[in-house]
Amino acid sequence: MPPLITYSTDGVPSHRRLQYWNDIAEAATTPLVIDPVDARNFSTRVDLADLGRFRMSEIRSSAVSVRHSKHDAAAARELLFLIGLPLDGACRFRQLGTETLLRTGDFALFDSTFAFDILTDAPHRLLMLEIPHQLLKRSVPCPEGVLGRRMRGNADVGGLVSQFIRRFWSAYRHRLDSAPLPRLTAAILDLVGSAYSLPGERRAVPTTRAMWRVRIREHIEAHLDDADLAPPRVAAALRISTRYLHELFDQGDDTVARHIQTRRLERCADALADPAQRSRSVIEIALSHGFNNHSHFSRVFRARYKATPCDYRRARQDG
Repeated sequence: MPPLITYSTDGVPSHRRLQYWNDIAEAATTPLVIDPVDARNFSTRVDLADLGRFRMSEIRSSAVSVRHSKHDAAAARELLFLIGLPLDGACRFRQLGTETLLRTGDFALFDSTFAFDILTDAPHRLLMLEIPHQLLKRSVPCPEGVLGRRMRGNADVGGLVSQFIRRFWSAYRHRLDSAPLPRLTAAILDLVGSAYSLPGERRAVPTTRAMWRVRIREHIEAHLDDADLAPPRVAAALRISTRYLHELFDQGDDTVARHIQTRRLERCADALADPAQRSRSVIEIALSHGFNNHSHFSRVFRARYKATPCDYRRARQDG
């Protein structure tokens, strides 16, 4: 059986724990930066196993936000798809403008070649699978089309897949015989492929169309702070027509323009809730994230968050 490698902040002085952990995370296959909610009481542990086909790790941590930036994505040593599955507690994953809330037993797919965030509000246990791009594509022909899609741990097929993965990990931690590992890891990949091939899942989206959507979202994320960002500019940057841009992005009520505004509002909300940005004015935050009209910003912010920017900031920072 391949060895289980453990890293932990146990025994590390409290004032050195964050730097110690970020040094470990920076050297990981998928580099990350960790920001604890309570730095004084920060503690974490990861148990990591290389299973041949892919890697699995269990992270036990106090509440943190985790950032995998564009710089981190470029520095990654492998092209990996990630499957996040909370074993206890809840996690929010953000990637390419989509936020996915995962509760215990749920799982979802993400791509390490793009920036992402993981946010938790309480102590939690999270199981992560790191699967090479080409390997997963043998089981999920169009993974780009299902990025961020929550597979419910209490649903029929999703629940069976989640239960199998969790039981496999528990057995592995209790010294599972290594002989069946290749078949079991192959079974996990097949089950994940089955979950994403259900009728109505986005796996049916042609690969080229799904990849265009990823490229559109990536461009929007990289240029959100540009006040002139609008569908015609996005289309011109990607060398396609505005009409084709709208056709590619068509996702019900979420148009390109609405997606840009939503992502700007989310960035502003994060900044307003951040105690480290307390000295910045509301208008300064709005302008720095692509809004160029204070009245318009206040109106759309209130429509989305049911509070004025000032009230939202006060509630988040005082709470």
